[in-house]
Amino acid sequence: MRNFWTFLLILCCLGGAAYYYRADLVPYLPTQVAAYLQPVKSEQAAAAGTSSDAAKAQSGKRGGGTTAVKVIEVKAGDLPMLRDSFGYIVARDTTSLASPIAGVVTDVRAQNGAEVKAGDVLVTYDTRSLEATLAKDQASLAKDQSIYDNAKITLDRAMNLGEKGASTQQTTDNAKAALQQAEAALALDRAQIEADQVALSNAQIVAPYDGKIGVISVSKGAYVAAGTAVGTIVDNKNVYAVFTLSEADLMIARDALNKKELSVNIQPTNASDGTQNFNIPVSFIDNSVDQSSGTFRLWAAFDNSAKVFWPGESINATATIGIAHNLMLVPNVAVAPQQNGPAVFVVGDDNKAQNRVVKVAFRSNGMAGITDGLKPGEKVVVEGQQSLTAGSVVKIDNGTTKPAAGSNAKGASDKTDGKQSSAADKSASAGDQSHANQKAD
Repeated sequence: MRNFWTFLLILCCLGGAAYYYRADLVPYLPTQVAAYLQPVKSEQAAAAGTSSDAAKAQSGKRGGGTTAVKVIEVKAGDLPMLRDSFGYIVARDTTSLASPIAGVVTDVRAQNGAEVKAGDVLVTYDTRSLEATLAKDQASLAKDQSIYDNAKITLDRAMNLGEKGASTQQTTDNAKAALQQAEAALALDRAQIEADQVALSNAQIVAPYDGKIGVISVSKGAYVAAGTAVGTIVDNKNVYAVFTLSEADLMIARDALNKKELSVNIQPTNASDGTQNFNIPVSFIDNSVDQSSGTFRLWAAFDNSAKVFWPGESINATATIGIAHNLMLVPNVAVAPQQNGPAVFVVGDDNKAQNRVVKVAFRSNGMAGITDGLKPGEKVVVEGQQSLTAGSVVKIDNGTTKPAAGSNAKGASDKTDGKQSSAADKSASAGDQSHANQKAD
């Protein structure tokens, strides 16, 4: 039994080897068997020939065929010089509300976080002692007013008697001095009353401008000392966007500010849909460079009535620090790095590609600004240039077809792979049939 299985294993190995080398064994096999195996070899040869033909066709197309490309005409224009940065929002006015007097709080009228108008009363104090002081000073004014009136009458009488010779000059002088003292007392009383009125007006905290209140830190019945901070108000409608740039751009930014070309596009850092973009002019440049970071700050004032931004909020900023004029503009994709510098493919009137080295000033908004190497109206390749060499014959794609380099090569490869797969399937089928026949015999 063991010999039988050993013989069967050897027979299977020989059969497998014969099947694998069947193409080489055809000349030595009987006619019937050779006729059965010959179609398989022919199909493999045909598949190999088809693959070779496709490769030759593809190679021929890359070497000297016509390549479809898309082009764009070079245009002269201006390009903004952009710098990306980060910044934050600063309120134009931020005021710490402090208690102007020492006293007891009688009422807190503003709610935490409330929007207030200029002149709104926020906190009031107990004014009874101030009112009593005012009443006392008003009484002193009335007393001194009567003294003044009496001194004036005395002076008039002394002057009349002096004219008649019935009074001495000393009497007249004393009457004038008494009148002047009464006038001074009246002035002092009036000044004291004005001070009392100011103290009464300070017995409340009012909003100095329209804005938003933070947290009120006092409550009704609390005693506060003069100068104690009770809250903060910010003007959240009139704000600045503050951002920084490298000091290398300082001279360019200053020149752009003088030409009114310095602006910034801002948006909240959490805005993902791009709908909250605001382009605003820069108001001024800060008066110094931060030596620790090598940057300087720029301030752009704008109206925030819609409350899109919040004081202290971080923002993304893209600054336009100037505008370069008279550039040749092409898409970035048209310019490719090469050993001798950036270059583009230009299609001439003879429909041949020219590889031309250019000088790129800078890139912005997906465009490259060229200062040397191109002229307005020339046709620059923007798609299909990966298959071009200097002197390649091209066909300008009108938009209905894609560049031939990628699509045709891929099609030929798919077609070849399909034929090879088909031939392999047929060979496998023939092999299975041969194995079945051998088993039947």
